[in-house]
Amino acid sequence: GALALLGHLHETWGRQSSGLSGLRVLELGCGLPLLAGSLAALGAEVCATDHPRVLPKAEAAVTAEDGLLRGLPAAARERLRFRPLAWGKGSHPGNLSELCGFDGLVDLVVGADLVYDGFPVDAVHET
Repeated sequence: GALALLGHLHETWGRQSSGLSGLRVLELGCGLPLLAGSLAALGAEVCATDHPRVLPKAEAAVTAEDGLLRGLPAAARERLRFRPLAWGKGSHPGNLSELCGFDGLVDLVVGADLVYDGFPVDAVHET
């Protein structure tokens, strides 16, 4: 999921003169933030969101010495921010750009491997 989406985004946005540089991306359900970290490494400003209980593990994947993305360049880490976001009606602020601390509106919302068998998808739709 995440690698296929990353490849598609790189092909689609990478053909533009600025590529992904400066693109404001909101990732829903970042989990281990492979997609978010990769987009940040390609120049996007990325807000990686997940449930508040999951977010510490996502952050540790970038910051811990043995983390999955421990080799992420410092410039990419500066373009990557983590924010708690629970799904469902009334569970988040109305302005997700503010939640992310972006200077402008979110340009692109992405999510990979968000739901699994038996997962109640209504909350994702409401968000």
